[in-house]
Amino acid sequence: MTAGWSAVPVGTFRSGWLGAPYRHYPPPATWRGGADADVWTAAVESLAQRPDDAFAVEVHLPFCATRCLYCGCDVEATGDERTIAGYVAAMLREMDGVAAVAGRQREAVQIHFGGGTPNHLPDEQLSLLVAGLRERFRVPADTEWSIECDPRRCSATQMDHLRRLGFRHLRFGMGDLQPDVQHAVGRLQSLAMMDDVVAMARHARFDSVQIDLVYGLPLQTERRLRATLDALLRLGPDRIQCLPYLHQPSRFWPQSAIDRDAVPGAAARARLWEAVVETLGDAGYAWIGADLFVLDDDALATAHQRGELRRNALGFATVPAQHLLAFGCGRVSEVGSVLVASEPSRQAWQQALDAGRRPIVASHCRSAAERRRRRAIERLQCELALPAAVAAQGLAHEYERLAACSSLGWVVAQGDLLRVTRSGHLCLDALCAVLDGAARPPSSAAAAPPRVH
Repeated sequence: MTAGWSAVPVGTFRSGWLGAPYRHYPPPATWRGGADADVWTAAVESLAQRPDDAFAVEVHLPFCATRCLYCGCDVEATGDERTIAGYVAAMLREMDGVAAVAGRQREAVQIHFGGGTPNHLPDEQLSLLVAGLRERFRVPADTEWSIECDPRRCSATQMDHLRRLGFRHLRFGMGDLQPDVQHAVGRLQSLAMMDDVVAMARHARFDSVQIDLVYGLPLQTERRLRATLDALLRLGPDRIQCLPYLHQPSRFWPQSAIDRDAVPGAAARARLWEAVVETLGDAGYAWIGADLFVLDDDALATAHQRGELRRNALGFATVPAQHLLAFGCGRVSEVGSVLVASEPSRQAWQQALDAGRRPIVASHCRSAAERRRRRAIERLQCELALPAAVAAQGLAHEYERLAACSSLGWVVAQGDLLRVTRSGHLCLDALCAVLDGAARPPSSAAAAPPRVH
């Protein structure tokens, strides 16, 4: 296993506290290959032979003003302009290397700026990155541009600037709105401030506003969480993602400042999650995948109803992208069956680019079996069902494992389908792990693996 990517324990169904399950399949922690830059170069070269293949772009910006105690991301708390400008310049060089091989007329159908805190960057640095993408790739008018923002860093001027740059979807981190919980995790933000920020986004005419809630935080109770949900609903976001807090202080040092005894146990977490599902469902939000809730008239809800919903490493999408080009440290790109991971250390990543080398630390070529399992997992996440026909496509054992979960009431046979029940939907991550073989089918509900850790 390549240095820089630590193994994920069996039974951990999420790759990072805000990472979706099976963000990349197979996940980097399971790869056994080394860093093969030639494999990546050949994969990117193959794009030039497929001019009609659309792709998605991920831009990773690992900077924040401060670190929240519950953070499970590899970020730097810095406002040093030279550090940020140097990173942006290096990222533009990384884009140059890909565009020179793949061709500069590739069509990007989805572009996401994640972090870290992308809106922590000065406006001019964000403008450089957007201009760099437009210069190196073809970006149609209907490309889905999205960006993650810290509402504490927002202003009306910034919202207008982001909209002029082309961003159409905003994703605000929130965590929780209860003062005691906020103090316990070191992130203070008032409901009034959130109301102002959402109003700014509406005024700037963004297509959608998403707010991320975190459950399982210290001092959270069902009563407190329901109060936060009620306040959140009054803000009226188009999309709400409810993410689990993973207490892993050995991996993420800021979490060591959190009182472990104040973190809800498994039973309490289950009640918190049930409260989220019940409250948002009653408010008219459609439940998509494991933890995303969208208004019934949202494009994702419509695609879900029509059976047209797709999922890639950036999340759910209505427009499928065959490939993902990820720029920045600690990211994974996917071109066809080839996956490559970039150097997770920002300094090492930047030094490699400064020296004219590709900052690759691991690579993997999906086998035919892995491609089949990846598609089956995507179908389970998007359709909450799996047809029996997949068993005849080399997934007989996987289908049998999933069918065994019927004893728990997680799936039910309907004609030629295995359909996920409501109780199974609550444990969708675990169902995906069973389908994949990363976990055995539980023999009883009491022995069922928890949805989160």
